[in-house]
Amino acid sequence: EKGGVAVARVDWKRVSDEPGGWQGAYYANRSLQGTPVLSRDDPGIDFRWGSGSPGPGVPSDQFSVRWTRTVHFEPGSYRFTATADDGVRLRVNGHPLIDAWMDQPLTAHSGILYVSGDTHLELEYYENRGVAAVTLAWQRETATSSDGPVHAVLDYWTVVNERDYARAYGYWADGGARSGQTPEEFAAGFADTVEVTVLLGRVDEGAVGPVTVPVTLMAVANAPGAPTQPQLL
Repeated sequence: EKGGVAVARVDWKRVSDEPGGWQGAYYANRSLQGTPVLSRDDPGIDFRWGSGSPGPGVPSDQFSVRWTRTVHFEPGSYRFTATADDGVRLRVNGHPLIDAWMDQPLTAHSGILYVSGDTHLELEYYENRGVAAVTLAWQRETATSSDGPVHAVLDYWTVVNERDYARAYGYWADGGARSGQTPEEFAAGFADTVEVTVLLGRVDEGAVGPVTVPVTLMAVANAPGAPTQPQLL
């Protein structure tokens, strides 16, 4: 945060009752370096510190915080939005979804991600000096192919993660023939895939004509010795 009163807040649309809360590690610098001067369990992240300190041993300026938590999500595509003054970044299952680590006025940043089951969230925040604010919210997207190019992509991968390969096959043109595979070959291609994580780049849905949806795929494979975290495809 660059100037004013310190505020930090994280909200979410709860998808199930979660025991415990966030584990917060507070540092007496902006770079999350060294040993935390304060570690505590925060049942929620909705802080409005004003010009004061977040807690014992933490300066009122030039501090940073890392919060971690595991949340259980029903399978689906979710939009995460972080709004911050100053720096904020969000990782979901270890993968950067929002990265706005800089001095800035209050600015919203968002990303859409498919998640399912127990999901590790890590929010990092720093305050420079003066007024500080950060919020994080998420909500489930309505992923249907009629809602635009982004939702069409998300709907497709949601169906894949639900292992409804016949339906996913049908998303390809010509009843699936454009995939270049038979339905059996298409399904067999996912035989060793546990789950696919979809990261979307910026899309201009207001563009005239064809719309390009940048997609990065990461997957967990069902194979001996395979990493348990999603790996880039």
